[in-house]
Amino acid sequence: IDGVPASSGPQLLFTFMNLSVNFISPMFGHVTGGTRVTIILKEETPDDVSHCMFGRNIVPAIVYQSKLVCVSPPSLTHGPQPVGVSVNGKDFFPSELNFEYTKPAVFFTMHPKSGPESGGTIVALTGSNFVNGSSAACYFGDVKASGRWESDERLTCETSAMKPGNYKVRVTLNGVDILATHLSFVVYP
Repeated sequence: IDGVPASSGPQLLFTFMNLSVNFISPMFGHVTGGTRVTIILKEETPDDVSHCMFGRNIVPAIVYQSKLVCVSPPSLTHGPQPVGVSVNGKDFFPSELNFEYTKPAVFFTMHPKSGPESGGTIVALTGSNFVNGSSAACYFGDVKASGRWESDERLTCETSAMKPGNYKVRVTLNGVDILATHLSFVVYP
């Protein structure tokens, strides 16, 4: 104070970290939580980040293959929640990006319910709460088929070549969460 040092202890150094979030993927998942969200920071490496925040819910962060990954916690409501990151679990750097909590998709029908082993069958699934995403896909057993969101109540997928048999149908709307359905698709010779 007035040119006289105020402390006689060790010198303290502070480092500013820019924890700005540049990208999140996927940008939506179910209110039930459990979506593995990849977060890309603008400047810093993810190694320093210990926690993520979805709205007011704090979850641990992990670094997986040099990427920051956080699992979305459950939410009581659907809608957008701001995403933030922290190096200590207490002080969070908020982002302008939101994670959209959605109602779980419900599947009603599928048409047609069968197709040839050569593939190429356009299968339409109907239901509710289908979220528009560029990563939509269907799984016929373990065979992935590209999907196309058409509306909140309709999704189409084109079958690939498969061996004859009965295949359970699963769906992803965000490219990460794979949803079981009660539907089956029959492949004939």
